[in-house]
Amino acid sequence: MFECDNPGITASRHAEGDIEYLFAVNATPDENRPSAWNAFRGAQATISVPADGRPMYDAVLGRAADEFRKDGKVQTARLRFGPGQLRAFARTARPIGGVGVAAPAISCDFAREHLPIRLEIGATLLDDRGGVLAGSAPMHVRVIDPLGAMRYELYRATKLGRFSEMLTLAANDPAGQWRVAVRELLSGTEGSAEFAYQPPSACGALDARDE
Repeated sequence: MFECDNPGITASRHAEGDIEYLFAVNATPDENRPSAWNAFRGAQATISVPADGRPMYDAVLGRAADEFRKDGKVQTARLRFGPGQLRAFARTARPIGGVGVAAPAISCDFAREHLPIRLEIGATLLDDRGGVLAGSAPMHVRVIDPLGAMRYELYRATKLGRFSEMLTLAANDPAGQWRVAVRELLSGTEGSAEFAYQPPSACGALDARDE
């Protein structure tokens, strides 16, 4: 998974499509408390991964993992860990270029028992050339009304680079230009899209009778 000079660091890996995650957990035992099974201490470790051209991101802090420096055929970083601390890194097949937010779609059907006013939103994780980075990436999603209030705040993950969600709006929500903002949490880029919403002034009734 990666090379490490500290045997107290445990490693795991998850990969799908264009994104690979590397997890490092500090399980260095605290020699001053040998009888406590969960007694860990802080530690330092040098971690090395192949320098194969793929960028690396700090998946916890949401930025480039600048600690890693190329050293020949590997990228190496000297890292500090707190007791039991997890550090997670993401390696993408190509650099992250941004987030493409799909045009939101609204549909109204008051014959539906659930979600009579539906808002469908979606977004795509893009590389630096505008292509899709097909993998799982964390997303911070906000739906903001015309008054600047946040109507929804969601955390979702992409599947093969894309995510979609169906939400509901209310008949008494404010009219005007709404905005959907989506930030990917690996490098911090954000995209947005606007949509106009005009609440219905009336809804028809359904009359069902037994014959």
